[in-house]
Amino acid sequence: MGSFTRLFFRAVILALIVGIVIAFGMLGKLAITGTKPTVPRTYVERAYMDAEEAVKANPKNSKARTALAKAYIAVGRYGDAVKQASIATRLDRSSTDAYMTLGIAENKTGRYADAIVALEKAINLKTGTAELYSQAWFTLGEAYENSGNLAKSVDAYKNAYYQSSQDVEVGYTYAKALEKAGQIQDAIYVYQDIIAFMPDEKKAKDELVRLNAALETKKKEPAQGKTSTTATAPKK
Repeated sequence: MGSFTRLFFRAVILALIVGIVIAFGMLGKLAITGTKPTVPRTYVERAYMDAEEAVKANPKNSKARTALAKAYIAVGRYGDAVKQASIATRLDRSSTDAYMTLGIAENKTGRYADAIVALEKAINLKTGTAELYSQAWFTLGEAYENSGNLAKSVDAYKNAYYQSSQDVEVGYTYAKALEKAGQIQDAIYVYQDIIAFMPDEKKAKDELVRLNAALETKKKEPAQGKTSTTATAPKK
């Protein structure tokens, strides 16, 4: 499980904790009225249901709205996530988390330009943790890549990688973007960095072997072309 996935589940857990107070209220209502509450079928369903109750209890709380948006993202309700995160940013213009969550939701819906605006806002606020910034940079890289701007995508993935303290999964994405941009040697450096941190990481070793072979082939191509030109050149 990647660090960003863990971050979302932490947010989901937070929403669950916030919802515990609401849950006690619901139990009290059940005891008085005999009304049977809706029973969630999964952990994530419980999380977003509790987050919904938390927002109902305090609709002007930006953190509650952000937690609900994250819970909606976890179950694929991206449109609802955009709505909640948008409200969260209006309630707290200084929240890195709210803008980052909005950017993630916008990216999931395919509105890459809007995602880029929200994510750059989150990064420029400078009010979040290194983990939040890493995720914001990573999603910004995705948005740029999805919109066809590979150069800015590479820069964003680079920032995500170093903000995440060289997270392996972020490193793979960064290296793939470098390779896609034709920067094979730089991609090799990233795989070497991953192996230095995790010596038994087989995937990185395999990618390193493949790219080294590709780089050697690329180095030989100009020499082969020159030989071919010399051999077919007319005699003076």
